[in-house]
Amino acid sequence: MKNRIPYLIISVLLIIIGFLTFNMFNAISFSKLNTENLSYVQTSLSNNTGQLIWYTLGLGALPFLLLITKKIAKIESYLRTIIVSLIIFFGGFLFWQIKILTTNSAIKTVKKFSVQGVQNSFDVSKVNFSLYLTIGFLLGTIISIIVFKFLVKKSSNTQE
Repeated sequence: MKNRIPYLIISVLLIIIGFLTFNMFNAISFSKLNTENLSYVQTSLSNNTGQLIWYTLGLGALPFLLLITKKIAKIESYLRTIIVSLIIFFGGFLFWQIKILTTNSAIKTVKKFSVQGVQNSFDVSKVNFSLYLTIGFLLGTIISIIVFKFLVKKSSNTQE
């Protein structure tokens, strides 16, 4: 139990940081979209709350995802812990960027059908950047487990 207390403290801190940085995360995400001649429309306020929850819980889960990976893959060295952390972060970052690219593609498609004099709009409640970030963290965890439990174990068995 004593081993899990630092993870719990870091998790609570990351949840607080996530709550405080959610608007900045959204601002950065929307700034990467090509929304020239396009207006934003939000059809639901509850979706914004859901996105805040996904973002804060995604960040808050990071220490526990690291702990799960360390337990399942039996990782004890600091170097491997850092590598696992980087894989988890990279998974989240990669999925977030993929969502930005696919959203830009959808915006490009909307712009193709623009009619002069009509303002095109884009529903931001369906973007879900936070959800994709959290899914990326989870997939990064799964990839870390696969790499360190199976592939590294196989390579150490073949060297013996």
